[in-house]
Amino acid sequence: EYRDQLANNKTILARLQEFRDANSEGPLGGRHNYEKFFWVLLQVCILPRCTMSMLDAIYCGEFIKMLHKLQLPTVNLLVLFHQITTFAPRWLAFTTECEAQRVGRFLAIIIEMLLRWRMSQN
Repeated sequence: EYRDQLANNKTILARLQEFRDANSEGPLGGRHNYEKFFWVLLQVCILPRCTMSMLDAIYCGEFIKMLHKLQLPTVNLLVLFHQITTFAPRWLAFTTECEAQRVGRFLAIIIEMLLRWRMSQN
């Protein structure tokens, strides 16, 4: 089963790299569309999963890291962080204490990545 998972992982990473190479000029075109893309990504994929368990929150953070490392044209960490900080008060108001802790862990991974990026620029 582990070998099957590794093979599947390699296949998916290869498909993402093909997508990146095929859309190197940015398929969404424009900041407004990137913001829409990230809001949908957060609302549909990331936020529901990162509130389920602490492992899911870590998985979501690592997923964002992987998208950033692949340098996909649609992934911009600053836009993502802007979306999170802009809409966080709205959706955090309706979470339990445990869910808020999980979201906090997800945010810690994103902030750590941004801080490392900032330090490397200095």
